[in-house]
Amino acid sequence: MLFHEGDVLPEHAQILEAETPGLRMRSIASMWETGAASFHRLCGGKEGTANRAVCSQRHSMGFKLMCRFYAIQVMPLLRSENFTFVMRLDDEGFLHNPVRANSNSN
Repeated sequence: MLFHEGDVLPEHAQILEAETPGLRMRSIASMWETGAASFHRLCGGKEGTANRAVCSQRHSMGFKLMCRFYAIQVMPLLRSENFTFVMRLDDEGFLHNPVRANSNSN
């Protein structure tokens, strides 16, 4: 499963899925929108108001939302699709050898 922030055109997602057996694309744009809104409500647009770590300007909103997604939201999504584990790979990462999927799982 490949999560994206809603920045992949549907026709591009269809091509990727067609060209990559077993790939499922999933937009998490709505999670990003509701997450950003909740951060803004909590912090009132000001640093350090409600929770110093959450409201800090040290990290971008995108970074905070990514951390929130992988710390809290990703496992329920994957469980709903019958996945039992997750591996996160950034766009600067490389797989140097083929990865063989377990035929008993997704």
